[in-house]
Formats: sequence, structure tokens, C-alpha cells
Amino acid sequence: MFGQKRVNAQLDLPRRASVKSLYFCADKLVCYDARNDLTIYSLETKKILCSHSPPGPVFALCIDPTLDYVLLGMQSGEVLAYDMDRGRMAPFRIPSFWKEYDPRARVTPIMALALHPRDIGSLLIGYAEGAVIYSFKQNKPVKYFKYELPRGAPGGDGDPSATNVVRHPRLTHAVWHPTGTFILTGHEDGSLVFWDARDGRIVMARTLTDTFVNKPQSSSVVRGS
Repeated sequence: MFGQKRVNAQLDLPRRASVKSLYFCADKLVCYDARNDLTIYSLETKKILCSHSPPGPVFALCIDPTLDYVLLGMQSGEVLAYDMDRGRMAPFRIPSFWKEYDPRARVTPIMALALHPRDIGSLLIGYAEGAVIYSFKQNKPVKYFKYELPRGAPGGDGDPSATNVVRHPRLTHAVWHPTGTFILTGHEDGSLVFWDARDGRIVMARTLTDTFVNKPQSSSVVRGS
């Protein structure tokens, strides 16, 4: 770490590994590494406060300076919480809501986690199949977002050989707009999808160069579709 006036510090991992994620959280630094170890450092003493190996691979982390917890998005689709103050897992668990929404979904790893920028009581959970807004207050999901490309829509990759079938590109990212009014999901086909967070409708699906890639194109619709 490097700071002002040539201030610097080196923090060593408990076990030799490559770092996958780093987050500042108030007076702490949170590290998740390739060995599936979660390590919490004190920025004041430059020492390890606690370390833990979560019960399974972690695909996403979410941290807020007002919370003493690290939210862990697991490969299993569950959300767990690590208590940084007590140095142990908290008795908190959110099940995979996507399996409840779509029982046919076999694997629903969590790809993204994000707290609402203006309402810490709402959590955006990005599964590989779609996204969900979870309300801590109501203790339930309040909105689902599933990106679907109808027949004839080019999608993010514009593959003409795939336009004759309905597709559901896997989700890779999910983030809030700073106002919390909109949600952006990124998908493996290159689509960037803007959603209205209140009613769940798609405002626009686009790539860096093309717009409305979720709309059927008359020139690309296969005959007989």
C-alpha cells in the first residue's frame, strides 16, 4: 500500500497465494485470495486481525464501511456473511432465490453482489442466470431480472447463426446506478442491459457500438420464424 508523504506498507498473506480481491473498509483491508482464504488487516497496525476459509468457493464479495460484515456470494448460489468484529462466520444465510424462481436452473453461482447506494436495506444479487433485488426488511426477493433475446435479435455478439433461437446469455456483472434508479447487467455475449429497478423492464440493451440489440432485426430473422 502507498499513501501520502511516501508512506507505504507491505502486508503478507497467511499462506502463499495470489490475491483475487482487495477492498478497503473503514480502518480495515479485506483480502480474498486464490486459496479461498479471507483475511482482514488493520490499516492502523498493519497486522492481520483475523483470517478464515469460507465453506466453498467465493465468487463475489460485498462490503460497506457502515457494516461489520463481509457478504460472500458463493458458488452454490447462497449469500453468507463473515463477522469482521468477532472474526467468525455470522449466523446469516440467504438461499439461492434463482433456484426458487427457475427450478430448471441447475447451477446458480453468484457473479455479483452490490448494496443499494442509497438504501442499505436492499441487496442486488447477480446470479449466472439473472439478477435479483433482495430486501433485508421484507426478508424476501422483491424483483427479478432475466435477460432474454428473442428469435431474430442479434444480441451482443451479433452471431447470425444463433438468431433463430431464443437465448439467455449468462450474466457476468450487476451494478446499481449511483441513484439506485437503474441497474446495469453485463452478459458474456457482450450485452450491456439497463433495467428500471422499480418495475424490472429493460430500458435498453446495447453494446459499446450498437443499441437495442435485444430487438429482432428484420434482416436477420430466419425464414419461417
